[in-house]
Amino acid sequence: MKRDEVTKLLDSLTQEQRDGIAQLIQETDPDGDYCGYDEDGGSFWCESVSVTLSNLAQLFSSYDPKSVLE
Repeated sequence: MKRDEVTKLLDSLTQEQRDGIAQLIQETDPDGDYCGYDEDGGSFWCESVSVTLSNLAQLFSSYDPKSVLE
């Protein structure tokens, strides 16, 4: 997203909305995935910023306030 697009989006939000989004980002626990194997062949969990951000993006893009499944 280009800087002018980001500015336009931020300008369209109220301060309360921007604060709510910031709080959601700050308080979200890191997500991750099994990312490797130890010397015994067991997999281990790694926290990932990209997985966390991807999950937050999915939350926003898939949210449907009319859905009974949410």
